[in-house]
Amino acid sequence: MRGLRVALGILDIAAGGSLVAVYYIFWFLEWGVPDAFTWGLPALVAAALALIGGIYTLVKKGWGWTITGLVATAVGWIYFLFLSWVVSWTMA
Repeated sequence: MRGLRVALGILDIAAGGSLVAVYYIFWFLEWGVPDAFTWGLPALVAAALALIGGIYTLVKKGWGWTITGLVATAVGWIYFLFLSWVVSWTMA
């Protein structure tokens, strides 16, 4: 069980890092959205929860933060994909 907990902790950290990278790459570099901070704030909160969950999972013996981090990452990615879809619309 310890190996699974360590693997999930590392997965949480990687998932949180991926959300931060996507936030930076797309909202600042690709789209250049001036309101990038406010629109991307839920993704950054999800990334912070995933990073905290991963670190706490590696340090302590708890499954709650692991699940919280993974759920927060899933919600953050769904939010990002929804915003990507909305931003891709063009006015006809």
